[in-house]
Amino acid sequence: MAHLWCGGCSLDGPTDHEGGGREFFRTLPRHLQPVDFTVSSILVDGKEAVALGHMEQIVKATGKPFVSPFAFHFTVEAGKITRYVTFEGSLALAHAFEAN
Repeated sequence: MAHLWCGGCSLDGPTDHEGGGREFFRTLPRHLQPVDFTVSSILVDGKEAVALGHMEQIVKATGKPFVSPFAFHFTVEAGKITRYVTFEGSLALAHAFEAN
């Protein structure tokens, strides 16, 4: 299973006590320039939801594109996202961050 990491915290479950998830999403624009983000399907079953789609971003430090399909898995409890797991082309993202 892939987990979204933000510094030293995972957004998987209750490990985000210090607000690391919020900080992760606040700092994303410093590193990635969005080009395209398309959600093609949203599936919901009780408190679980999955968004499927395609994204393209430019890594600002290298100028390289990151293009990937994605699946975002959310757990929602009491109107709040309590768990977020992302599945994306992590190897493509790693290559986009590599300097030449």
